Amino acid sequence: LSEFMKAGSTYYIGSYDPTWTDIMKMAPRAFYAGLFQPTFLDVRNPIMLLSALESFVIMLSFILAIVFFQKQEKHQVNMILCSTVIILILCTIIGLATANFGSLVRYKVPVLPFVIFIGVSLIDFSRIFKYLSKNQL
Repeated sequence: LSEFMKAGSTYYIGSYDPTWTDIMKMAPRAFYAGLFQPTFLDVRNPIMLLSALESFVIMLSFILAIVFFQKQEKHQVNMILCSTVIILILCTIIGLATANFGSLVRYKVPVLPFVIFIGVSLIDFSRIFKYLSKNQL
C-alpha cells in the first residue's frame, strides 16, 4: 500500500515468505528497523527529524550502557532480562509488520519504557559524571 500510494516514508528490509525459516532470517533486520530506524540518513521532513533524534538517543543509551556498565544485583537481573525479551520480540514484530516510518514510530511507543528502564538500570551515571568532570576544559 505504501508503494502504491507513493508514500515518501517507506523503508524496505527485504522480501520474505511467511515461513518460520524466512521470518528467522529476516529477524535481525526487522529488529534493527523496529528499534533503531528512522536514522538521520532517512530524514525527509522535520517530523522525521524528531523520530531520528529519538532513535539516536536509543542508540546512544545502548552505547553508554556498554561503556559505562553497572553490575546489577541479583534481584534486578530478572527484570532486565524480561525487559530485553519484550524489546526483542516487539521490535522484531514491528519491523516485520510495518513498511512505513510513521507506523513504525507509532508502534515503537510501547517499547520505549522498557528501553528507558534498561538504560537507567545499566548505566553507571556516577562514572559518567566523574569522567565529564575530569575532562572539563
